[in-house]
Amino acid sequence: MITVLLLACLQDEKTLDHSGQTRTYRLHMSKNATGPLPLVVALHGAMSSGRQMQALTKFDALADEKGFAVVYPDGLKRIWRFAESDTDVGFLTALIDHLIEKGIADTSRIYVTGISNGALMAHRLACDRADRIAACATVAGTTMPALLEKLKPSKPVPLLYIHGTDDPVLGYDGTDRFTKRRMSLGAEEFVAWWAKKNGCGEKPEVEALPDRADDGTTVERRTYGGGAPVVFYRIAGGGHTWPGGPGTENRILGRTCKDLDASAAMWEFFAKYRR
Repeated sequence: MITVLLLACLQDEKTLDHSGQTRTYRLHMSKNATGPLPLVVALHGAMSSGRQMQALTKFDALADEKGFAVVYPDGLKRIWRFAESDTDVGFLTALIDHLIEKGIADTSRIYVTGISNGALMAHRLACDRADRIAACATVAGTTMPALLEKLKPSKPVPLLYIHGTDDPVLGYDGTDRFTKRRMSLGAEEFVAWWAKKNGCGEKPEVEALPDRADDGTTVERRTYGGGAPVVFYRIAGGGHTWPGGPGTENRILGRTCKDLDASAAMWEFFAKYRR
C-alpha cells in the first residue's frame, strides 16, 4: 500500500486544507521509494514559489540519487509569515504530519531549508518544532532581533548556514536593501547566537575550500563543535544567491558561487541527524 502511495505522488501541484485555507505544495521523491523516507522541506524566498525553489535548488536529482523526499510548499501571496507563531508554522507542521500519515515521510528524519524569507521561516519552524525538525540548513536570511526572545527551541537543532559577504538584498551585516536599515541579525552574529544555543564552543574550526571556479567568490567553512554542530559557509564576494545554482552574476542579486554546491552540502549535513 505504501509503495502505491509513493508511486502515485507525482510532481504536479498538490493541495492541503489548513485553517480554512487551501494551501499548495509540490512533492518529489525517488520512483524506487518503498517506504517512509527522509523529508526535506524546502522554503522559497519572498515573491517566489515552490516551483521556482524546485528549479533553483535541483534537489529532485539529489533526492533520486540519495533516496529522500523533498516538498516545496507555497507561502500565501508568495511570502512566509515567520513572525507569527500559527499561520505558517501551523501549515508546515500540518503538511509534515500529512506526509507522515501517508507513509511518505520518516518522522525521525525531517529537515528544513530555505533561502531569504524562506530561511527566516525555516529558522522559526526549526525553533518552534525542535521536537520534529532534525536539522536546519539555510541561505541568505538570519532572523529579526525582535524575534530572538521567541526563538526558544525545546532541544538543540544542528544548523548549516550560508551567506555571501556581498549580498545586496539581506546584507551580510543585516542591512536591508530596500529600507537601508539593519532589519536582521548579521550573518556572523546569527551564527554565534545559534552556536551558543546549541552549546558549542565560541571558536570555530576554520577551513578554506578550494577556489576552483573563476566566479569572483571564495568559500570559508567555519565549524562550531562541542554541542549540536553549527556549520557556517562564508562566501566572500557572494550575492543573494544559492551556491551551485543557475547563473553566475546577476545585476540585482549579485554573484553565484560555484565552489560550493549548497544542495549537496545540505544533504550531506542532514544525513547525519535524526530525532
